[in-house]
Amino acid sequence: MSTASLHEKVLKTIIKYRMIEPGDRILIALSGGPDSVALTCLLKDLQPRLEISLFAAHLNHGLRGTESDLDAEYAVQFARSMDIPITVEKADVLAYKKQHRLSLEMAAREVRYHFLTKTARTLELNKIATGHTANDQAEEILLNLIRGTGLTGLAGIPPVRENLFIRPLIRCFKSELIEYLREKNITFRTDSTNVDSTYLRNKIRHNIMPLLMEINPEVIKTISKTAEIIRDEEQFWVEYTGEILRNISDYNEKPRSLVIKIPDLLGLPVAVQRRIVRAAVIKLESKIWGIGFDRIEDILKMCKSDTSRAAIHLHGDIMAEKITDHLMFRPKKDIEKPWPDIAIDAPGTYEIENLFHAVIHVEFLPPKAVDHRKLGKYEAAIDADKVKLPLTVRSFRPGDRFKPLGLGGTKKLQDFFVDEKIPRYQRPYIPIICDREKIIWIVGYRLDERVKITPETKRILYIRIEER
Repeated sequence: MSTASLHEKVLKTIIKYRMIEPGDRILIALSGGPDSVALTCLLKDLQPRLEISLFAAHLNHGLRGTESDLDAEYAVQFARSMDIPITVEKADVLAYKKQHRLSLEMAAREVRYHFLTKTARTLELNKIATGHTANDQAEEILLNLIRGTGLTGLAGIPPVRENLFIRPLIRCFKSELIEYLREKNITFRTDSTNVDSTYLRNKIRHNIMPLLMEINPEVIKTISKTAEIIRDEEQFWVEYTGEILRNISDYNEKPRSLVIKIPDLLGLPVAVQRRIVRAAVIKLESKIWGIGFDRIEDILKMCKSDTSRAAIHLHGDIMAEKITDHLMFRPKKDIEKPWPDIAIDAPGTYEIENLFHAVIHVEFLPPKAVDHRKLGKYEAAIDADKVKLPLTVRSFRPGDRFKPLGLGGTKKLQDFFVDEKIPRYQRPYIPIICDREKIIWIVGYRLDERVKITPETKRILYIRIEER
């Protein structure tokens, strides 16, 4: 392919996907390999026509010793030869991998994208161009298919992501780029790990792709076209699912959480249920890495289970929790104290914001107004004169003790939970109501002996918790 033809191919890609507008300030991810070097040259060639400003960034992953350092030196020299300013940084990918418990490939990817995003923000750039090609597209789709994926994975690498990352070479073949560089007599770096067959991606590149090309010489183009079809359909599903999610969920910014009514979720077709769960995670986490089909199925099974309380730790900081007939997604750090402390100093209605707008009703009643033997699980009748206001509604704390009604003596709340066979994940969600001196009610389970109704009771403190 001639240089002019390659220019037109890249221009058509840019126009088709609306990647670039006049005045854009673009950061080029320059690794030093043939794809990123060709990307830099092509954008430099097209710069006058596109009316853009170009910058480059190189991240030394520190994974290949001297070879990595030489890559960084090359990137600096090449960028300077192209009269493009460059930012270079070195990262400890192995430490990041260990800290976040990721595969080496995933750790390197996250560190690289963090670096590119930070650099673009610092330099006030509005686009980041990466050198992904049609070959990368085909390999990515095969990789996802082998590992297991849905339509999102089969859609492959998006030409534009978040209106920030752009892939101008996504319809170009690697062979075209290498030919282009040779014609211009431009050298590039070769990553020695690209021939290491211990990496699945390399097995696909060097073993599987050649076999597929024997069957269909245009298999890369065929896979890329299929990805485009799937990507368009996936975009429809994303918008459709997003509308449904907005209708059946309640999103809170502070504290950050998303709550879905389980009956509404389970009333949808299974395919939509799965997409709703994915969309909920993305809403909080902005990504879905590490949360595959099996994890989503676990969440749906949890929703269908008989238990009223359950939780699943997802990738990153997000937890999926079943609480009665609601499915809540929220950061793990917010789970330790799901019940905010609430002071109750007089009769009235008090809201518990973190539990789906549950409310507590408190009132004083004459002794015969309530039959304390026929109360529901979330109702309590207490001898008002044995309670010292204000009351506090809070969650379980280590060291809590009380006198369980009918058991005699004091007991650690921890031991009470064990004896009652209350799972550990449920315990933080059980409201504890105290007066100034003591616990008076483990909501839904047991009153304290010291506040029970007796024949001498003159006033009843009646408490009821219900969902608004």
